[in-house]
Amino acid sequence: MSGPILDLANFTFKSDELYSQSIVTDFKIGEICINTPMNIYGGQDYNRQTIFLGRTNLNINGNNVPIQFKIEAADLQEALIKFPEGVKAAVDRLHSQSLRHALAQPPRNSNLDLSKAKS
Repeated sequence: MSGPILDLANFTFKSDELYSQSIVTDFKIGEICINTPMNIYGGQDYNRQTIFLGRTNLNINGNNVPIQFKIEAADLQEALIKFPEGVKAAVDRLHSQSLRHALAQPPRNSNLDLSKAKS
């Protein structure tokens, strides 16, 4: 089994890309992760914007499917308002990806040689 090799020599935090994360939830619909940019000293880095991530789980055909998406928002109130449209956009992307994946798969039993089948 081959795959990307983990380069442990370069496996370090990027000190100019640190974030502190807090989570807001209603314990029903989902979570909004508030990612506040931090400097190396633990203070807020005001030169970068806060990043909001929405998270929820959907039950699709009996399977629990985690959904995560970025929410373009200036503050938590705006993130809460935009949460439903973020879920919809993430589900639409997931649906499109699964369709592309299904279309890229060869048909089942594609190795059958029908030219030798009896009529």
